[in-house]
Amino acid sequence: MQSDDIVRRQIRSAQRRMEALARSTREAPPEAHAFVDSALHELQTAMEELRVTEEELRQQNEALAASREALETERERYRDLFHSAPDAYLVTDCAGVIREANRAAAALLGVAETRLAGKPLALFVDAEHRRDFRARLAQHPAGGGVQEWEFRIRSRGSEAVDASCTVGLIRDRAGGVEGLRWLLRDVTERRRLETERAARAAAETGRERVEAILESIADGFLALDADWRFAYVNRAAEFLLQRDRAELLGKTFTEAFPDDVRRVGAELERARREHDVAEFEEFHPSLGSWLEYRAFPADGGLTLYVRDVTDRRVAQEELRTSEERQRVALRAARMAHWDWDLRSGVVHWSPEHNRMMGLPAGQSRGSYEAFMERVHPDDREALAETLRPALEAGEDFATEFRVVHPDGRRRWIAGYGRPLPGEDGRPARMVGVVRDVTERKEAEERDRFLGRVSDVLASSLDYRSTLQTLATLCAGSLADYCLVQVEEKGELRAPGVAHADPARAEILRGMMRRFPVDPAGPHPAVRAIRTGEPQLLAEVPPSLLAEVAGSPEHLEMLQDLGLTSAIVVPLQARGRTLGAISLARTGGAPYGAGELAVAEEVARRAALAVDNARLYEEARQAARARDEVLAVVSHDLRNPLHAVLLAATILEDLTQPGQWTERDLKQLHVIRRSAEQMTGLIQDLVEVIALEQGAPALHLARLDAAALPASVGELFHAQAEERGIHLVVETAPGLPPVEADRGRVLQVFSNLVGNALKFTPSGGTVTVRAEAAEGRVRFSVSDTGPGIPPEHLPRLFDRFWQADRSRAGGLGLGLAIARGIVEAHGGKIEVESAPGEGTTFSFTLPALPF
Repeated sequence: MQSDDIVRRQIRSAQRRMEALARSTREAPPEAHAFVDSALHELQTAMEELRVTEEELRQQNEALAASREALETERERYRDLFHSAPDAYLVTDCAGVIREANRAAAALLGVAETRLAGKPLALFVDAEHRRDFRARLAQHPAGGGVQEWEFRIRSRGSEAVDASCTVGLIRDRAGGVEGLRWLLRDVTERRRLETERAARAAAETGRERVEAILESIADGFLALDADWRFAYVNRAAEFLLQRDRAELLGKTFTEAFPDDVRRVGAELERARREHDVAEFEEFHPSLGSWLEYRAFPADGGLTLYVRDVTDRRVAQEELRTSEERQRVALRAARMAHWDWDLRSGVVHWSPEHNRMMGLPAGQSRGSYEAFMERVHPDDREALAETLRPALEAGEDFATEFRVVHPDGRRRWIAGYGRPLPGEDGRPARMVGVVRDVTERKEAEERDRFLGRVSDVLASSLDYRSTLQTLATLCAGSLADYCLVQVEEKGELRAPGVAHADPARAEILRGMMRRFPVDPAGPHPAVRAIRTGEPQLLAEVPPSLLAEVAGSPEHLEMLQDLGLTSAIVVPLQARGRTLGAISLARTGGAPYGAGELAVAEEVARRAALAVDNARLYEEARQAARARDEVLAVVSHDLRNPLHAVLLAATILEDLTQPGQWTERDLKQLHVIRRSAEQMTGLIQDLVEVIALEQGAPALHLARLDAAALPASVGELFHAQAEERGIHLVVETAPGLPPVEADRGRVLQVFSNLVGNALKFTPSGGTVTVRAEAAEGRVRFSVSDTGPGIPPEHLPRLFDRFWQADRSRAGGLGLGLAIARGIVEAHGGKIEVESAPGEGTTFSFTLPALPF
């Protein structure tokens, strides 16, 4: 219902109510008539105003209807203009989502009009310009007004085009922004025209400037015309091509470089034919340099940029050579490299790395987990602990671990790694090398084993018990069972029998007792002893067991041992074969050359030990026989010598002097001195025997250390004067007392001072000193004699040794006895001498507190 009809009805209704009110007021009192007439008059006036308003509303409705009709017409015309406009129009919300688009916009964006609504306009902006587009879009509603800018549109199914846009705001009735209005124009052609105009202007007005720029650049620039002739050559090109431009202009590439043109010409022809940029490098023998070319097709020819890349190519070649050298070095050092990307977890491996680790040869990429699968289970935790500081703190690491190959072989690997930090400073990569150190580890284990062998062999001179210990050491390490056999009195005996299983060791000993090896039989140990050659049995055939067995029971016991591989090496020393060592395995890998070498070394050391033990036993027997002879001789000679000495003394002391001639007296003196000398020699022999059988009996007492040199001076004063030698005694003050056997200490002094007086010429000096020395008292005897040659010093204290046996003297036992006495006191005796500078003998005795 129209608004004017509503007003009209209301007016008529109000008029009827007024007429009814007028009728009802006629019955009112006379005094109220004036008031009612006034009210009715005002109502009548209001009614008339309502009629006027009604007319105005009618006129407004007619005008509104006319306006609505005009607006609809205008809207239809706008819609026609909007959709048929040659420019692209879009309406979007403030976020750039398309609400409406005309045909030109649909054509520009390559999407149907009906499918554009709801799509973000940024979707059609080239990725290069998309960030700037969104930034401008976000700023536009806040900035207000109309803005213009340009961007590149990537339309569906066609090439990208350059577009300019004019963006205005769409406001609601309250003045708020409810959307954006876009005008898009394809300016690709305009830009092209502008570029062409700029290029023509630049070509017309800036040719000299361009040439100046081209002359100043470091790269060579050349222009070839349609006939492939040089049309322009800049200064850098002259330098690179080693030709003046006058030599090049007007010539073809072939004419200018007849020897270098083959590949250059082919690439330039391809660039012109395919109308595409050509980039390549070529070595010019005539120039002796590598040149990089970039050819750009142009109307009527080509333009070329040329750059000397000789240094780069040389560096690349050096790098390639260095990498190849590194690969050769790694291969020669039996090393392989790896590269671990800690972010992705991918590990790049070399083929040599895979060979060491037992990985597939063609696998160049892997993971940490795949690597750990190859590590020996017992070493995984330790390896992970070693890697942890490298991964967390970026520390270098070096470690050794075992790997297990798919075939069961075990290898020792040494690994070295260095973490490389990323942008955040934390380790991002780790590079390193691995090296197979199995041979070294085996050599170390072999050396440790041989060291234990040497310790065992040196622990005792009883070679029988030593060989048993050696067999026990070999069983369980080098073999499952070990048998050491030696020849003794024509028989082959086994002083060393051991098995890794103690129960089987008893069975093995029982078998050796019941079935001894026939020295003339076919046993491998007999063959090794007979030929002196080692026997390596990678496999023990059943026929050999049957040949060795002396009976069916013996064969059954041999078979029960389960021998799979064996080594038999002879024990040889000083050109003699003493016996043999037999090593056997009852499973596992067969013996090879490495184990044979170890077994031969064990046999060599064992043979020396056995030979030395036998020599030592023979020497002990010889020494016992010698000592027995010396004891008998000294005992048997002492009695007649005493009788001779006693008779000479009686004749010399009790006979009247006149009864002897001078010659008789001289002979009597000779007899007495000779008897005394022989008695002294016998006493020295007795003393040496006593020292060898144990420390001499000492009668220890607290002695004044300063009094001992004084006593020596008194004893030898007369003898020194007789020889014309100056005897000096020097004693340091405050010497502590010593605990010693006075007679024995004086015996040491007697030997040392007697030798000094004997070898010091007349006019020389012999000095006896005593001084404190770190809890001991040091006594010394120095002379100014001819000295002792250096080669004689190591043997001075040996028994029966004399530097000059042609001189009359003793048996060479004096210094040996002196050393025995000093060492029995807990001291030490030494000598210092140089030819022409004299000699000093010194010995120490433990000091007592004051």
